[in-house]
Amino acid sequence: MIFVILWVCVLAFGIMVKEKRSRRSADYDERQMAFQDRAYRHAFFAVMIFCACHFLLVSAAGPYLSDGSSSLIGIFLGVLVYGGECIWNNAYFPFRQKGRRIIWLWGMLTAVNLAVLIVRGIHRADWIRDGVLTLDQMTPLVMVIVFGGFLAVSLAKWFVSRKENAD
Repeated sequence: MIFVILWVCVLAFGIMVKEKRSRRSADYDERQMAFQDRAYRHAFFAVMIFCACHFLLVSAAGPYLSDGSSSLIGIFLGVLVYGGECIWNNAYFPFRQKGRRIIWLWGMLTAVNLAVLIVRGIHRADWIRDGVLTLDQMTPLVMVIVFGGFLAVSLAKWFVSRKENAD
């Protein structure tokens, strides 16, 4: 029974991805799609470099992150590189769509995750368990870094474009 449920979920996900890819060409222009493809490559290489450095450090000094924490950092590093580069090159939002609401959303997500990080730090002081950083405490920290990075790139791009429009 579980196999059937998983199969249906994978099938539904595949259909959603196929539908989204068919709509992608209508929502984005060719320049945006080229920047997105370049950002995919840069994100992939950033994750590969992180994995190589992590492997070398673990081999030399022993584990310093839990398995979940290292996976989480690798995944969100790729997301941060891709999103930051797409935002900077105006390829993150569909053509003719403004990103002001998303800036507020990233600000709120950063603030909420920062509050969660602080509350968890006060009530649960188990950042390090058995000599490695734990996933429980790393999750909000990584989310603050990712959403804060998106917020910083968005604000920098907004200020630069505002100066260009004023000139």
